[in-house]
Amino acid sequence: SDVYKRQPLSSIRTQTTDSPAHLTSGFYKIEAGPSKPASYNFEETKYVLSGQIDVLDEATGITHHLVAGDFAFFHVGSKVQFSTKSSGMAFYSVTRPVRVAHPNQKEREEKTSKL
Repeated sequence: SDVYKRQPLSSIRTQTTDSPAHLTSGFYKIEAGPSKPASYNFEETKYVLSGQIDVLDEATGITHHLVAGDFAFFHVGSKVQFSTKSSGMAFYSVTRPVRVAHPNQKEREEKTSKL
């Protein structure tokens, strides 16, 4: 994973191979407890809103301690473990197929991109 602290993100071409790949977002909350492993076959960004989120990059063995205002990017192939000593909240954005459509969005999807 690549961690960027308070730096702007440049344009990135997706390496997500699942098709179609949708850009989706939401909120990620973590509480103290066992670490939560994650393996990525898609890209994800996290922007920490509050608290602290620790990210162990399994490839390097480095743990990044993210706090409010920090930004992280996880590329395809990343393997990490999320944990916290207290709690943390982040906004995330991912490129991957929609797993389960939100019931309030039925019939509201865009048929084609406006970009």
